[in-house]
Amino acid sequence: MESAENASKKRGLGQAIISGVLEAKLLVPTAHSSGNGKKFRVAVVGCGLIARRSHIPAWKRMGVAITLVDLSQTALDSTGQRFEVDSRFRSLSDLFEHTSVDIVDIATPPDSHCDLAIAALERGCHVIIEKPMCLTVEEVDRVLSVARSRDLKVGVCHDCLYLPAIQHASEYLESGKAGRLNGLILRYLEWNSNPRLDDGGFWYRKLRGDIFYHIIPHVVYLSMKFLGDLEIVSVDTSKISDTTLPFDQLNILMKTKTQQYANIVMSSNSPGGWMEIEFIGERRNVRAGLAFYTFRGGIREGALRPALDTISENLSMFSSITFSLLKGMIRWRSGKTTHFLLFNDFIASIGRRDPGKLPFLCSGEGSRRVVALTNEIAERLQT
Repeated sequence: MESAENASKKRGLGQAIISGVLEAKLLVPTAHSSGNGKKFRVAVVGCGLIARRSHIPAWKRMGVAITLVDLSQTALDSTGQRFEVDSRFRSLSDLFEHTSVDIVDIATPPDSHCDLAIAALERGCHVIIEKPMCLTVEEVDRVLSVARSRDLKVGVCHDCLYLPAIQHASEYLESGKAGRLNGLILRYLEWNSNPRLDDGGFWYRKLRGDIFYHIIPHVVYLSMKFLGDLEIVSVDTSKISDTTLPFDQLNILMKTKTQQYANIVMSSNSPGGWMEIEFIGERRNVRAGLAFYTFRGGIREGALRPALDTISENLSMFSSITFSLLKGMIRWRSGKTTHFLLFNDFIASIGRRDPGKLPFLCSGEGSRRVVALTNEIAERLQT
């Protein structure tokens, strides 16, 4: 059981953002259609890298009215000026004292997610949360309980489900061309020049999964997307670098009740960043390179493949990669990023206008198991 003192410390950041009443600027609503003639008003809580790189540009593209919330006045001012957002608050309570919003988008470190989500839900706001949804299943249940009691939506930013390569791979596997899916191998490579490797003060360096913590939810929900529910078989670590990391290589083995395996290989010793999934089919393999939206299908296993078959597969691979790269570049240039697509589906699901639009693994309920498996992996890293 977690002590009251430790629980209180964990909630510190969230409570500070919620209750700190500081100088504010008023929100001037403009907005995106909410179905009743009004436009959606969105509060983005947290002005860090993920908010600046993904969340705010997606909401701007959608044309909603945005307000920013952050404990740091410097972060508020620099982010507000960059994205031309004049509405800025230093706390949620300050925001709610002056105005109201329809959606609260939480893009803060995960130890604040639970308190911020509950505070927003209690004020009648739908909530979308950057992954991981919460640090524990108990926190997830608290958030979902409040959401259900007020008939409000909770979404989670499992945005890799919207990558073109993942969607193409899903379509290919569903077509039956690969045969039964026997398992998958997911490889995640972190740059060995990442400054966070020696920055012990950065937020995810303080969590149980250390440098890999922010990636573990991604590998869990992507594995669940294709294999369904999983149980953990083993978690192994090793270290070969001279960084301050407790480990720099992580291997996770998970399986389903029908003996389909997910083998996760993670390393921070790579000269370049990369993530890919290879799906092991009964008849064919499929490979999806996530970093550059590439997709490769129809890899036949066996030492004596006919030459024409090899040529055909190479041509198929080339055309698939070229198409995926072009599509990914077009989507990025047009602003239709993974977060943009996810936020659109989240809004479509509000009010049950299109409740099936949001993927189950991007819902609060679907994220519960992701949090449970992420926690179990992190716990094993400490033993």
